[in-house]
Amino acid sequence: MIILVLPVAVPLILYVALSLPSVQGSIARTAEKELTGLLGTEVSVGSVSIAPFNRVVLSDVGVKDPRGETALQIGHLGAGIKLFEGLWNRRIVITYVEIIDLDLNLYRQSRQTPLNIQPIIDRFKKDEDNGPSKFDLAVNLLVIRRSGLTYDVRDAAPADS
Repeated sequence: MIILVLPVAVPLILYVALSLPSVQGSIARTAEKELTGLLGTEVSVGSVSIAPFNRVVLSDVGVKDPRGETALQIGHLGAGIKLFEGLWNRRIVITYVEIIDLDLNLYRQSRQTPLNIQPIIDRFKKDEDNGPSKFDLAVNLLVIRRSGLTYDVRDAAPADS
Protein backbone atom coordinates (compact mmCIF):
# COMPACT_ATOMS: atom_id res chain seq x y z
CA MET A 1 0.00 0.00 0.00
CA ILE A 2 2.80 2.42 0.90
CA ILE A 3 4.49 1.77 -2.44
CA LEU A 4 1.31 2.83 -4.24
CA VAL A 5 0.79 5.99 -2.18
CA LEU A 6 4.41 7.17 -2.23
CA PRO A 7 4.55 8.19 -5.95
CA VAL A 8 1.51 10.43 -5.40
CA ALA A 9 2.30 11.71 -1.91
CA VAL A 10 5.89 12.88 -2.48
CA PRO A 11 5.13 15.15 -5.48
CA LEU A 12 2.04 16.49 -3.70
CA ILE A 13 4.01 17.33 -0.56
CA LEU A 14 6.76 18.98 -2.63
CA TYR A 15 4.22 21.04 -4.56
CA VAL A 16 2.52 22.23 -1.36
CA ALA A 17 5.89 23.07 0.22
CA LEU A 18 7.02 25.01 -2.87
CA SER A 19 3.74 26.96 -2.81
CA LEU A 20 4.32 28.35 0.69
CA PRO A 21 5.23 32.07 0.71
CA SER A 22 8.08 31.51 3.17
CA VAL A 23 9.61 28.82 0.96
CA GLN A 24 9.21 30.95 -2.18
CA GLY A 25 10.79 33.92 -0.36
CA SER A 26 13.73 31.74 0.63
CA ILE A 27 14.10 30.56 -2.96
CA ALA A 28 14.01 34.19 -4.17
CA ARG A 29 16.80 35.18 -1.76
CA THR A 30 18.84 32.14 -2.83
CA ALA A 31 18.28 33.06 -6.50
CA GLU A 32 19.49 36.61 -5.78
CA LYS A 33 22.63 35.30 -4.10
CA GLU A 34 23.43 32.78 -6.84
CA LEU A 35 22.71 35.19 -9.72
CA THR A 36 24.75 37.95 -8.03
CA GLY A 37 27.67 35.52 -7.79
CA LEU A 38 27.23 34.33 -11.37
CA LEU A 39 26.97 37.82 -12.89
CA GLY A 40 29.41 39.56 -10.54
CA THR A 41 26.98 42.40 -9.85
CA GLU A 42 23.91 43.05 -7.72
CA VAL A 43 20.78 41.14 -8.73
CA SER A 44 17.38 41.52 -7.06
CA VAL A 45 14.40 39.18 -7.34
CA GLY A 46 11.00 40.35 -6.14
CA SER A 47 9.29 36.97 -6.00
CA VAL A 48 9.49 33.39 -7.23
CA SER A 49 6.66 31.11 -8.27
CA ILE A 50 7.16 27.43 -9.03
CA ALA A 51 4.59 25.37 -10.89
CA PRO A 52 4.66 21.61 -10.50
CA PHE A 53 8.15 20.50 -11.46
CA ASN A 54 8.64 22.19 -14.81
CA ARG A 55 7.96 25.95 -14.62
CA VAL A 56 9.67 28.73 -12.71
CA VAL A 57 8.64 32.41 -12.76
CA LEU A 58 10.75 35.21 -11.34
CA SER A 59 9.03 38.59 -10.95
CA ASP A 60 10.57 42.04 -10.63
CA VAL A 61 14.13 41.02 -11.52
CA GLY A 62 16.71 43.79 -11.48
CA VAL A 63 20.37 43.70 -12.51
CA LYS A 64 22.75 46.55 -11.71
CA ASP A 65 25.82 47.33 -13.76
CA PRO A 66 29.23 47.56 -12.03
CA ARG A 67 28.63 51.30 -11.38
CA GLY A 68 25.44 50.48 -9.48
CA GLU A 69 23.02 51.77 -12.13
CA THR A 70 20.11 49.61 -13.25
CA ALA A 71 21.14 47.87 -16.46
CA LEU A 72 18.22 45.47 -16.70
CA GLN A 73 14.75 45.32 -15.22
CA ILE A 74 12.33 42.48 -15.98
CA GLY A 75 8.74 42.38 -14.77
CA HIS A 76 8.17 38.68 -15.58
CA LEU A 77 10.81 36.06 -16.34
CA GLY A 78 9.31 32.62 -16.87
CA ALA A 79 11.05 29.41 -17.86
CA GLY A 80 10.02 25.86 -18.60
CA ILE A 81 12.55 23.31 -17.39
CA LYS A 82 13.04 19.62 -18.11
CA LEU A 83 13.85 18.80 -14.51
CA PHE A 84 14.62 15.11 -14.87
CA GLU A 85 17.00 15.72 -17.78
CA GLY A 86 19.08 17.91 -15.47
CA LEU A 87 19.06 15.46 -12.62
CA TRP A 88 20.12 12.41 -14.61
CA ASN A 89 22.22 13.82 -17.45
CA ARG A 90 23.63 16.94 -15.75
CA ARG A 91 22.24 18.94 -18.66
CA ILE A 92 19.96 21.90 -18.09
CA VAL A 93 17.27 21.95 -20.77
CA ILE A 94 15.07 25.03 -20.78
CA THR A 95 12.10 24.37 -23.02
CA TYR A 96 11.21 28.06 -23.22
CA VAL A 97 12.04 31.44 -21.73
CA GLU A 98 9.39 34.16 -21.56
CA ILE A 99 10.48 37.73 -20.84
CA ILE A 100 7.76 40.34 -20.35
CA ASP A 101 8.27 44.02 -19.47
CA LEU A 102 12.02 44.09 -20.15
CA ASP A 103 13.80 47.42 -19.79
CA LEU A 104 17.44 47.23 -20.93
CA ASN A 105 19.66 50.27 -20.36
CA LEU A 106 22.96 50.13 -22.29
CA TYR A 107 25.51 52.90 -22.31
CA ARG A 108 29.17 53.78 -22.78
CA GLN A 109 30.94 56.65 -21.09
CA SER A 110 32.60 57.43 -24.47
CA ARG A 111 32.90 55.81 -27.88
CA GLN A 112 36.19 54.19 -26.83
CA THR A 113 34.94 52.63 -23.58
CA PRO A 114 33.16 49.28 -23.27
CA LEU A 115 29.43 48.87 -22.65
CA ASN A 116 28.22 49.14 -19.08
CA ILE A 117 27.36 45.42 -19.12
CA GLN A 118 30.70 44.27 -20.59
CA PRO A 119 31.92 42.87 -17.23
CA ILE A 120 28.72 40.79 -17.06
CA ILE A 121 29.21 39.53 -20.62
CA ASP A 122 32.83 38.65 -19.84
CA ARG A 123 31.70 36.36 -17.01
CA PHE A 124 30.12 34.04 -19.61
CA LYS A 125 33.34 33.58 -21.59
CA LYS A 126 34.70 30.10 -21.14
CA ASP A 127 38.33 29.78 -20.14
CA GLU A 128 39.96 27.07 -22.24
CA ASP A 129 41.99 25.68 -19.33
CA ASN A 130 39.07 25.06 -16.94
CA GLY A 131 38.11 21.70 -18.44
CA PRO A 132 34.57 20.56 -19.18
CA SER A 133 31.58 22.40 -17.75
CA LYS A 134 29.51 20.92 -14.94
CA PHE A 135 26.33 21.48 -16.95
CA ASP A 136 25.31 21.99 -20.55
CA LEU A 137 22.59 24.55 -21.23
CA ALA A 138 20.05 24.41 -24.06
CA VAL A 139 17.24 26.93 -24.63
CA ASN A 140 14.65 25.80 -27.17
CA LEU A 141 12.45 28.94 -27.38
CA LEU A 142 12.79 32.59 -26.34
CA VAL A 143 9.80 34.97 -26.27
CA ILE A 144 10.24 38.68 -25.48
CA ARG A 145 7.18 40.97 -25.17
CA ARG A 146 6.47 44.57 -24.12
CA SER A 147 10.13 45.49 -23.91
CA GLY A 148 12.37 48.47 -24.44
CA LEU A 149 16.03 49.23 -24.99
CA THR A 150 17.96 52.45 -24.51
CA TYR A 151 21.51 53.05 -25.70
CA ASP A 152 23.60 56.09 -24.90
CA VAL A 153 27.13 57.33 -25.45
CA ARG A 154 27.28 59.66 -22.50
CA ASP A 155 29.95 62.08 -23.64
CA ALA A 156 28.43 62.48 -27.13
CA ALA A 157 26.19 65.39 -28.05
CA PRO A 158 22.48 64.50 -28.25
CA ALA A 159 21.29 63.49 -31.72
CA ASP A 160 18.86 65.80 -33.50
CA SER A 161 15.31 64.48 -33.55
